[in-house]
Amino acid sequence: MISFGCLGQEGLEINMLNLPKTASPGTHFTIIFEVKSSTKLQEPIIVSLGVPAYWQVLFKKEPQNQINQETLRYIYTVLPPKFAKAGSFTLYVYAKRKNGAIISKKLLIDVVRVRKIEISPVMLPEYVKEGDTLKVEYLIHNQGNSQEAIRVESIDGRIEFNSDTLKVNPNESVRVKNIQLIKESDSNSWETPLGIKAYLKDSLVPIQVINSLPVYSTKIKKKDPYLRFPIEAGV
Repeated sequence: MISFGCLGQEGLEINMLNLPKTASPGTHFTIIFEVKSSTKLQEPIIVSLGVPAYWQVLFKKEPQNQINQETLRYIYTVLPPKFAKAGSFTLYVYAKRKNGAIISKKLLIDVVRVRKIEISPVMLPEYVKEGDTLKVEYLIHNQGNSQEAIRVESIDGRIEFNSDTLKVNPNESVRVKNIQLIKESDSNSWETPLGIKAYLKDSLVPIQVINSLPVYSTKIKKKDPYLRFPIEAGV
């Protein structure tokens, strides 16, 4: 437990008992502090916590009885936004007597960097035929709290976009198109892999998504005359 405080001219002192050094975006944390008076309180004091924009105070516990007390303990549970940027943020504890001046204490919390990229195909066909040129769009979504520079590669084809590196802001998405030629085979049906992989800056391990699609021949092969691509018939 840590304890540090400030003393104001109004005879009030704010002592921090619990203040985390870091916080994760979208994850709550707890602040505990005491307000001490140089004399026994004859009337309630006003205490509040100032948080950055879009941060929320989820819970607060205050003393029910302040009269004739010298030390009051407060507990606040605070929630940073899910996509709060990484860096240092300032909070303030305020305390004042009814007709007195406000004293305050500055608190610093470092929001940690979160790197999380999700990749998913927009739509996949049920099957493909050999010789087809398959074009599939993928959605790359940044679920982290910092901008990411992403290099995208195809598993077995090529990527169609204008830049070698994509820059994706927190809670934003980009689309890339994967173009792949379905090669011929001696078989009448088989499975082909389809997918992309993304490399984040300063990371050698790719984030990848791979799907397997059934491929059907466009002509009967001697190996198996009964397997060919589906024929749709209508009345």
